[in-house]
Order: sequence, then C-alpha cells, then structure tokens
Amino acid sequence: MRVELWVTEVRNASFTMDYEILDDDRVYLRARTVLVGFDVATQSARRLNDAERSLLHRFS
Repeated sequence: MRVELWVTEVRNASFTMDYEILDDDRVYLRARTVLVGFDVATQSARRLNDAERSLLHRFS
C-alpha cells in the first residue's frame, strides 16, 4: 500500500493538495486539502511568498 500526493492548485495565500491511498490494483481513498499560509506571530493567514509558490509548483 502507498500514499501518493501532489499539488493541484497554487494561489496567492493558499494551495490545494490531493491524496490517494492505493495499492497496485485498487484506490482505497481519495482526499483533498486546502492549506493556507499562516503567520504565527500575528496568528493570522498570510500570502505565500514567491519562493514558496515556486517550490509548490514543482509538485504539481
């Protein structure tokens, strides 16, 4: 069994990841998560910077 994940969308302040849990002949689970940049100091959402967006695009 394995887990595969990839980035499906990169936006200014968030990105979306899709997941599958599968083996050679069967998909057991599909899921999607939207993640948001977060500033711990201000305890609020923040925009992703250019380096973060560039890195995320490599996994799409």
